[in-house]
Amino acid sequence: VSTWRFVVHLSAARIVSSRSIVNGLCKVARSAFASKSLKVKVAMFKSWRVLIDVFAHQKCFDKEKSKSSIKPQKLVALLSQPMLRAGGGTSCNREPSVVVRQAVLDTWAHFLDRMDRIDEGMCKDLLCPLLVQATKDSDPLTRLKAARICADTIHDVGAARNAPGQEPPPAALSPGKP
Repeated sequence: VSTWRFVVHLSAARIVSSRSIVNGLCKVARSAFASKSLKVKVAMFKSWRVLIDVFAHQKCFDKEKSKSSIKPQKLVALLSQPMLRAGGGTSCNREPSVVVRQAVLDTWAHFLDRMDRIDEGMCKDLLCPLLVQATKDSDPLTRLKAARICADTIHDVGAARNAPGQEPPPAALSPGKP
């Protein structure tokens, strides 16, 4: 896993423009995420954040500024897959280890924090798994952590929408409207 992280750092500039490198990295990461070792899984989720940082640094999540060969919506889907498989979505206790589910949440939080802005189309894909985890996880601390990440993200999205120079929120998303 540490070698994988090193390769990501070393080839950061090329990753953004090469689907084959991304596919190769994902193939190696998939085997680490599927490992029976909790330490390997946790280490891989921490290392996954490095890949998220590479794409965030190049503004690849923003439709207008992206330098990636992968469209932002597909990139978000690709980078969120390990979290969804391990604990997000409708099967929040798929990963039996609370330690790994906590690492998943830390990676979700990191991912959401690195996004310059979250398009409305991405909100469902990014926040719904956390809301499910916040309500259905068997561990109360994991539920609380997921709820905090959701609340922080919603707050940040709202603050960005109301920042000077930003367009006002659409009527459907305005506070006080049903």
